[in-house]
Amino acid sequence: MKTNSKYRTLLLSMIIILLTGGISYATDGVDFNLGKTILKLIFYTLIFIGVVILTIYGTRFIAKSSGRFINSNYMKVIDILKLDPNTKIAIIKISETVYILAMTNNTIEVLDKLSEDEIQISSNRQFEEELDRYRYNSIEKNRYISKFQRKISELLKDSNKLIDEEEKNNEKMG
Repeated sequence: MKTNSKYRTLLLSMIIILLTGGISYATDGVDFNLGKTILKLIFYTLIFIGVVILTIYGTRFIAKSSGRFINSNYMKVIDILKLDPNTKIAIIKISETVYILAMTNNTIEVLDKLSEDEIQISSNRQFEEELDRYRYNSIEKNRYISKFQRKISELLKDSNKLIDEEEKNNEKMG
């Protein structure tokens, strides 16, 4: 019962405050003008929007102009392939040499070092195409690796067949 009367009292107080026309201030001489307040609100909102727009275009300008300072005359990042959030493969050209790098959060390893003639980089091709072309060319050049690769794939096929037969036997027994 007491909580119900508290809510009624609060509700009546709110209604009385809202129905009274004038606004009371603790000091005399303060003139409240609704039109002036709305104009201030619009003015401050426009200033806020202006600052946000200025910030957006300012960051874009800084990002574009900082690219001039980062570029190097002797080194160029040709492409980067993200394998997962922590692992990347990059092709970087330094002078007349092209490096293929594997990068993680803690390490950078050189996967291969090629002359510019061995890998022909075109802006139309994607990183994966270049990497596949390089793999194909390097395997073809070295027949020993291709023979070794075929033998490994045959062994894996044979072991997969044995595992499949074992699983079939286990299914029959179970």
